[in-house]
Amino acid sequence: MDFNAYQEALSSQLRGLECPFPEQEFDERLARVRDGMAREDFGALLLTDPSDIFYLTGYSTFEVSVHVALVVTQEDLLLQVPSIEMGPAMMTTRVARVSGYRWEGIGEVLEPLVQALNDGVETVGIDAWHGSLRQGVLEGLQARMPGVRFLNNGGLLKQIRIVKSDAEIRCLRESARITAEGFRAAVAAVQP
Repeated sequence: MDFNAYQEALSSQLRGLECPFPEQEFDERLARVRDGMAREDFGALLLTDPSDIFYLTGYSTFEVSVHVALVVTQEDLLLQVPSIEMGPAMMTTRVARVSGYRWEGIGEVLEPLVQALNDGVETVGIDAWHGSLRQGVLEGLQARMPGVRFLNNGGLLKQIRIVKSDAEIRCLRESARITAEGFRAAVAAVQP
């Protein structure tokens, strides 16, 4: 099955089924990020750090050797994943626009990003210090968008993510409870 047809089939039935938080949590996170973008005068963010993408969408995968990106503007989100990740993207997120590319067709990566960023955007915030931002992607975008400035976002998402919501605190407490149970079971089972 073509990955675009796969996306359409999954989208209608399973979109966001395994999303880790309610939609309101992601809406609130996105609103805080967009407020930060406005303060910093970023027309868009190009995110490639898997933890930032998870924070805003719920997208999670074990695959780390391929390009994945999230474009955030004031009006839109575009999640870009390789075709082999279309299933996880549909199941773990509620993002309306998901763009796939054939993993063997890396040249397919740039055009959807250019289209998402070329809507009046003058400044794009990037995480210049994170290893997930591929140099070829950045250079390709700069060559196709000479009037757009790509600037380090100064850890914008890290500053926002450090303040935990009530939903995140509940998850942390549950994680601590499960960990404590595991330790108790381990202590009870350990013998000389």
